[in-house]
Amino acid sequence: MREGMEACGSAAAAARGQHTAAAAPAAVARQGLLAGTLQQEQQQRRAGWQLAFAALLGLVGTAASSRAEAAEQAPPDKDKGFSLLSLDQRRRTFFKYEKRVRELSPPEKVFEYFASQRDGKVFSMTAGDMMRSVVPVYPPEGSDVVRAGSLPGEPSPRVHESEASRFISKFDINGDNAIGFDEFLLFQTLLSIPMDDLEVAFRLMDKDGSSKVDRTEFRHLLDAIETRAGKPSVTMRKSVHSSDDDLHGLMSTFFGADGKGELSLGAFRSFVADLREELLRLEFEYYDWQKKGWICAKDFAYSIVACARLKHVDSYLDKCQAMPPELAGLQLTFQDFKQFCEVWAQLRMLSVALEFLHNTSGRVGRSDFGWTVQHVLGVQLRPQLVDVLFYLFGDKNDELNVNYMFQVLNRHYATGLTMSYHFEQPANQHKSYLECVRECMAK
Repeated sequence: MREGMEACGSAAAAARGQHTAAAAPAAVARQGLLAGTLQQEQQQRRAGWQLAFAALLGLVGTAASSRAEAAEQAPPDKDKGFSLLSLDQRRRTFFKYEKRVRELSPPEKVFEYFASQRDGKVFSMTAGDMMRSVVPVYPPEGSDVVRAGSLPGEPSPRVHESEASRFISKFDINGDNAIGFDEFLLFQTLLSIPMDDLEVAFRLMDKDGSSKVDRTEFRHLLDAIETRAGKPSVTMRKSVHSSDDDLHGLMSTFFGADGKGELSLGAFRSFVADLREELLRLEFEYYDWQKKGWICAKDFAYSIVACARLKHVDSYLDKCQAMPPELAGLQLTFQDFKQFCEVWAQLRMLSVALEFLHNTSGRVGRSDFGWTVQHVLGVQLRPQLVDVLFYLFGDKNDELNVNYMFQVLNRHYATGLTMSYHFEQPANQHKSYLECVRECMAK
């Protein structure tokens, strides 16, 4: 029996040996298959990275070639920088910032921001700079203009040379063909006076009561403006204290080549009227950036709503951009622009007339508005101008909201600039944070 058991054990061992010998090739085969699979996955992963890298190179090459083509086709002053904001968003952002600069900043800050002429650390203004420093202008339709100021990094609008030279020749004090800080202050001061109140300003300049202003009396005005502005920064080019022998531009216009003439009220009124018309022409030329001799009705609407308060300006800009194509594309000439400004300059009288009309008849329609403007102000507006006004300030019943129109139009140089920041506090005092916030919210 022991022999039988040993025989069985030997048989089992032999069987296990045969099974192990048979399983060894299968294990080797499985290991080889696993190694081949891992190698194949590594090769696929390597090929995937190579394809991704090649695609990335292709994208970079395509972008580089696209930028090269765009650079060849872009105008010289096209902004080539990258921005996460759309063109319209950037325009609105800069536009509202520049409104705050004009309305809330001291004159030194306004001058530095809008002055485009730089000779080292000395700033001076062109005629277009002066216009944009007092007139809120929105970038013209179809242009690549983003801001009205002259800081680097954004394209700045250009003004036609003929208009600029005529403007500067009338206003330049010392004949250097540029506008210095003191000339800028005088410019703001003259524009802040409504045409109906020019006689008051003239009487203040007429120290001896002779109904004439000589050069010495006018010099007192310039000195007072400079003193009121405080001590300007070193970057401001001062121009008032020129030599007595240098009589150019404004001084020559007022007092003759020898400086011995006298300025009358009529001549002073005529000069300020011409100054306003030249400024109006520069504003029109800003919107007529393609020199077509006309602007579209949408740009005309922009020129109106640009004067709105900051808290209302977005809604008015939205309305301009939603203007129907048949209205937005209407062509308006400088004569149209000028006629509307004549109405604008008589805003107080127009408001009284429209309020009386509204209280008596209960409404102000298109025909009522046109008739009132013609018979009370003596200006005949084209129907296209009336259509734009009613689109901006009319209601669903096609009636004009006189209050809304007055709130917007009453903030323009045509009615006299608001320059309260010059006179609220002495230059050596500072406003508190709450006062600044309260004043900003009021805008």
